[in-house]
Amino acid sequence: MIAPNTTATTDKTAAYQTALATVQTQDAWPWLKTQRAEQYTRFETLGFPNRRDEEWKYTNLSALKKSSFTLPQQPGAFEPSRYESTLPADALSLVFVDGFFMPELSRLDDLPKGLSVRPLSALLREDAELAKAAMDPWEEDQVECFSLLNTALTRDGVVLKVEPGTAVTREIHIIHAFSREAQGTMTFPRNVLDIGAGSEVRVFQTSLSADPQTQYFSNALTHITIGANAHVRFVQVQLDSLSAFQVQMTRVVQAQDSQFHNFILTVGGALVRNSLAIEQAGTGVHTGMHGLTGVRENQHVDNHTVVNHRFEHGTSDQLYKGILQDKGRTVFNGKIYVQPAAQLTNAYQLNRNLLLSPKAQAYTRPQLEIYADDVKCTHGASVGPLDQDQLFYLLSRGIPREQAVSLLARGFVEDVLEAVPENVRDRLRQHLNDYFAATEIK
Repeated sequence: MIAPNTTATTDKTAAYQTALATVQTQDAWPWLKTQRAEQYTRFETLGFPNRRDEEWKYTNLSALKKSSFTLPQQPGAFEPSRYESTLPADALSLVFVDGFFMPELSRLDDLPKGLSVRPLSALLREDAELAKAAMDPWEEDQVECFSLLNTALTRDGVVLKVEPGTAVTREIHIIHAFSREAQGTMTFPRNVLDIGAGSEVRVFQTSLSADPQTQYFSNALTHITIGANAHVRFVQVQLDSLSAFQVQMTRVVQAQDSQFHNFILTVGGALVRNSLAIEQAGTGVHTGMHGLTGVRENQHVDNHTVVNHRFEHGTSDQLYKGILQDKGRTVFNGKIYVQPAAQLTNAYQLNRNLLLSPKAQAYTRPQLEIYADDVKCTHGASVGPLDQDQLFYLLSRGIPREQAVSLLARGFVEDVLEAVPENVRDRLRQHLNDYFAATEIK
């Protein structure tokens, strides 16, 4: 939990105070107005973190603090072809433009039996009981200023429920698109996924911008509850504007014998902070966490992960890689906790970073805290340039330098991509091709 930082508020939070007053005028129930006010008060008490906070040591939020954002009044124009090319023909989708749910752009026809998908905005107007569940504040030990701000100011998102024993064969895509009119705006998406016991589902969450220079602030929160023996694949793709601020928090609670596979690809955003926390709340749980980051120009991407092994026979597998160009910066801070009751845990964590510029910087901190004695836990990290022997070999075979660097860089990411099915892998490669094409690596 972040310690109070009373010097970070006052005039710097005026835009958020105005946003709070706006959303409260739209709330249908007194309890929601009260809860928003309480969460916002706590946010002001904490203030934004600074680099004296250990969890934010390598991420400077001064640019975000100095910027002023407003809530958008209506969605701007967004061309669906920018995301439709990556959707399977039978995919279900919920599309949000500048924070507003767009039913005309979404695909929610013929929902499979056992699957319920609704926009949060509809629940906030129509269903007090479900709205309370979706808006439930996080536990005290999970609180940080951005989760408080999301609970106080959120207006929309996705509430998804999969009934026990349901195998959802169609992919579900949650798309947060930002138009050119999003310049200077802020959104607070909130997604709640309740996955029943013995069920299977694949969810994709994508953020993307119509213009590479539009500045906006997205503060997204996702909470996933996974029942016993359920299998969940959750893929996150961040294609934001190179001027955008993106803070994304994901919390997952896994019951006995469940499996959760997460993959996150980040190739957009000026400043990105991804927080992924896993609670293994039963025996025999497996968690797979894989990430791939490509930064260029002055991008800064910070990935924080926490896996809490609480019961026996739990396994977790983490592999995060970064490709850094120009003055790009990455941060990886991964923590694995093995509690006293979590005997026979097998946990693996590795972070590797490829520096393609002498001005790029990568900070990495894999961490283990083990309180059980019959476990197998390993971690590691590496930061460095291309292998010069490999590069020399390709150059000696007559391959031009740019092509040789590109081949080695693309080869560097292949083992991470193997964590997803082949059809998904091809789509992720398409986004990576766009990243490579926008740089000197071609």
